[in-house]
Amino acid sequence: MFLIKTTLVATVLAIAAIMMLALLIRATEWEGRTTASQETVTEANAQ
Repeated sequence: MFLIKTTLVATVLAIAAIMMLALLIRATEWEGRTTASQETVTEANAQ
């Protein structure tokens, strides 16, 4: 029984860690997109 509980806790922790990593990756991708679009806007304004 103890082994089953430990496995469940480990699985939940692993899923939570993967979700956090995915959110971090998405956040950095989104930041990269917004900065890139802002650069495009400033270039268009310069012309």
